[in-house]
Amino acid sequence: MTQNKSASDLPNSSIGVLFLTALLAVSSSGCKQFVQTVSYFRYRHEYDKAALEYCREVYNAFLHKDSSAIEKQIAKPVAEKHDIKAEAEKAFAFLDGEIDKDRTFEEINDLKSWSQFHNIDSIDYTNNYTAGWSIEDVVTDKGTVYDIDMRICFAYKQNEDNVGIMDIAVVQRDDDYEKEDSKVRIGEFIECLSPCKLPSEYTEMPDREAFSLSVREAYADNMLCALGKGDSEWLYGQFRNSMKNDELKAKVSDVFQFIGGSATGYSSVYNKFATKRVNYGTIEQMTDEMIIYDVIGTNGNVYQIKYEMTYFDDDSPEKIGINYFAVDRVGGYDSSFDHIIMDSIKIGENDDT
Repeated sequence: MTQNKSASDLPNSSIGVLFLTALLAVSSSGCKQFVQTVSYFRYRHEYDKAALEYCREVYNAFLHKDSSAIEKQIAKPVAEKHDIKAEAEKAFAFLDGEIDKDRTFEEINDLKSWSQFHNIDSIDYTNNYTAGWSIEDVVTDKGTVYDIDMRICFAYKQNEDNVGIMDIAVVQRDDDYEKEDSKVRIGEFIECLSPCKLPSEYTEMPDREAFSLSVREAYADNMLCALGKGDSEWLYGQFRNSMKNDELKAKVSDVFQFIGGSATGYSSVYNKFATKRVNYGTIEQMTDEMIIYDVIGTNGNVYQIKYEMTYFDDDSPEKIGINYFAVDRVGGYDSSFDHIIMDSIKIGENDDT
């Protein structure tokens, strides 16, 4: 989890500094990135304020053991599937002792927010924005320490009923988080997918003088186009020459069979890691580690696709191409928003050189 002090707790001058810093950071990346950054700070501020209210309501509900108050905060689709009052009562009973009633929510300084990229629409934050928040160091009169973690849907245009708390997990701090007897859960996390359309035509790759972001976006678009077309020939052609053989062709064919032949949509593309060397405005070496989230196969399953790619390398041209490619079939999320991987197909190896 990554700690983020709420924007609503920051003075206006601090928000201004954050905004100016972000503006300078994206000034070389073009208008599209600038608009995304403006949108992020605008809506993140609003969602942080809403999150504080959710956290306050949940904390007070635990303080006074008010199951009805919990029920009011739960998103409608979750409430329809669960007996929220009964689950809340179980969560209250899970606590070893009583929470100090003299300690108000305003006295709690340990709030953290956490999220994963694929639960947020990075183009339109009003379309889909889901994040996790934690109330940490909740202490009972017996000295037992707990975290109260919750996953909250703040915006989802495709179904506004999804807005609200999806689930709440009460976790005893001194225990192993993975042990079932160390935590109790109210509700469940329902994935809020906002599938994007796949490109229908391949994009011409920019020249080396282009911004690295343009190179990355064009290549990702072509990858998405190939997935939509079920184009195994294109994908095979992207691997390093040293890897190309009949065995690789068979593995690439297996990839498309694995997703049902082709893909019909995806949620987002994330640049996990990148390296670049530039000489007088020309890119001499550039690599990326990319993740495409929530790829929907024609068989109805959901996947995430990872690839490591070298676009340019003047010193080692034999490294140009994909050196690692993985398709993971996923089935829901763990408590940290990471996809639970059901099974996978992997080609090549991670490049540590």
